[in-house]
Amino acid sequence: MLLDLHAIAPLLLLVAFAAYVQTIAGFAYGLILMGVIGWLKLIPLADAAILVSLTSLVNVLVALRGDWAGINRGTLAAILLGLIPGLLGGIWLLDYLSSETEQTLRLLLGVTLLGGGFLLMLKPTPYRQPSPTWTLGFFGLLGGLGGGLFSVSGPPVVFHLYRQPQPLAVLKATLLAVFGFSTLLRILVVSAQGQMDAQLLLLGALAAPVVSLATLAGRRYPPPLSETNLKRGAFLLVTLMGITLLL
Repeated sequence: MLLDLHAIAPLLLLVAFAAYVQTIAGFAYGLILMGVIGWLKLIPLADAAILVSLTSLVNVLVALRGDWAGINRGTLAAILLGLIPGLLGGIWLLDYLSSETEQTLRLLLGVTLLGGGFLLMLKPTPYRQPSPTWTLGFFGLLGGLGGGLFSVSGPPVVFHLYRQPQPLAVLKATLLAVFGFSTLLRILVVSAQGQMDAQLLLLGALAAPVVSLATLAGRRYPPPLSETNLKRGAFLLVTLMGITLLL
């Protein structure tokens, strides 16, 4: 990636904004980051997905500190059984589409943003009984495809996992672990493919403290908006970006 120095400041501001919203609303980091980058064409989408992976991993490691014991390992393993092959398939599909045309990739990102934003705005009603193991793997597969393509694995996994009759703290810790494994595996695969160049690593290093500071700001200085209104605003932004990419 040949990064335009003039794009670094907007990218870091965007990372800060997405991390801040993620801290308050609990979702939308990857959706916002990929959507705005795709709309403004700051960097190629394949590079943007790597940036999301690098910064998301930092966020997950910080958020999970001290909460590893809360992870439901059985649920995590079931999701990963579907997520891992889905993620590998998504990375392959990204490589294929990148070699064909960026416009096709942008259209697919638009569809992903619309679908992801819609799923995350729903309020799933918890089941009375745990879902069969195969459903966890299926939604993991869907999340893996989005994670491999655009480092956006959250929406289908979040929607299904939050319907499970488990304590909220366990669901959050398990979800963070899913994101951690997804982003780590994606980083390892793209690194093995030779896509992790020095400029991307530098950009990730610059963005890491920005994510941390924005997360801290979100915790200490939330906006004068209710969580519902903030989620609606994030949903509208993601939807607008998705529609723009489809036009």
